[in-house]
Amino acid sequence: MAFRVPSSVASKAGIFQNFYRLVFNPLSSITRSISVDSRYFIQGSAEDIQLSRPVQLAGRKYLPGSFASGFPEQLSSPKEGFPLVLKARNNGELDRKGIQFWSECFKEQLPGLYENFRNGGAPVAVLIRGLPIKTSNDSSRFIEGLGFEFFSYKGGSGIRKQVDDFVLSGALDAPEYSVELHNDMSYSTVFPTKFVITCLKKSKFGGETGICSGRELTANLDADLKAKFERKGIRNLRCFVDKSEGTDCSWQRVLLTEDKNEAEKFLVANGYTFKWEGKTLVYWSDASPTITYPLTEEKLWFNQVHSCHASYFKAMPMYEGSDLADEKYPAHTIHADGDIIDPDDLDKVRRTGWSTAVGVSLEESDVLFLDNLAVLHSRLSFNGERVVTTANLY
Repeated sequence: MAFRVPSSVASKAGIFQNFYRLVFNPLSSITRSISVDSRYFIQGSAEDIQLSRPVQLAGRKYLPGSFASGFPEQLSSPKEGFPLVLKARNNGELDRKGIQFWSECFKEQLPGLYENFRNGGAPVAVLIRGLPIKTSNDSSRFIEGLGFEFFSYKGGSGIRKQVDDFVLSGALDAPEYSVELHNDMSYSTVFPTKFVITCLKKSKFGGETGICSGRELTANLDADLKAKFERKGIRNLRCFVDKSEGTDCSWQRVLLTEDKNEAEKFLVANGYTFKWEGKTLVYWSDASPTITYPLTEEKLWFNQVHSCHASYFKAMPMYEGSDLADEKYPAHTIHADGDIIDPDDLDKVRRTGWSTAVGVSLEESDVLFLDNLAVLHSRLSFNGERVVTTANLY
């Protein structure tokens, strides 16, 4: 199965059309009720997935902003319904059912969940436990069965590799580093509407997945900060060297091509301004800090102003002691009018995000399905091997 990316910025409208069509019409027999189909799933509670130990945030090494004043001390445990917990029923007949069956069963639950969010309920974040998923191929088949279209990671800033037809690896950043809360690819001119994480191997310690409601984050952000960013906008800067430099942050890896002409075609088609500085590719685009959510028409904070800022990279172990100029990191953000972003504003965004986030410790075979437009996700540092797959969908 080939991944594809929309061919123009105008395709944002197409993404939202697909959002409506594929959420509300994946099967002809769909019910709009939020009630869980008890034939196949048992609805769990927040108690089932409470964090088993305190998870330090303030002063956590390699977590951007964690040493700033007012940073929350610990990551909160899940709240009731966020994420929603679905446990696959186990009995003789269901034990013989394959992954395609479970994929379709879950797909039938989605319309009711999105309708609940439209009516003021929690955004769609679902933890599915007890599925027969053991390998990346199992994960790929489950994703395929959901029937959504697949979004290429072309232009993605994270280090992820394709591991099967329909899935990528999780973030391959150093395990001692904590990936900040973010909506996947929200720095891009086009982006996925859904994000799925499947756990294949749990780390011995750490590796919690933090998630945050975009609605709650937006409501809790400082009003003056939001107004400033609405007025001044965000410029997303990217800087990628040639692969001959021997780094994962090459334009060839990010744009999935060895051909400069193909790279330029992609950038033009997706509304970027770019230039070559020798062998280094620099490109950028301007964006609003918010999107209008298609089902509710509410404005939600949707950007990676903090996690694509140079300060994000400076917190990484690989860049310790680096003297790079801010604009020479793989990504950096400034205001669209050219002004630098106040570090205090970045601290406020980070502090508010982690203050409203909850943490989940994924077990092996768990699937976490997230509405990427309305839910931010993250990965905290860990010890030992941790294997997850991810999928961007729309």
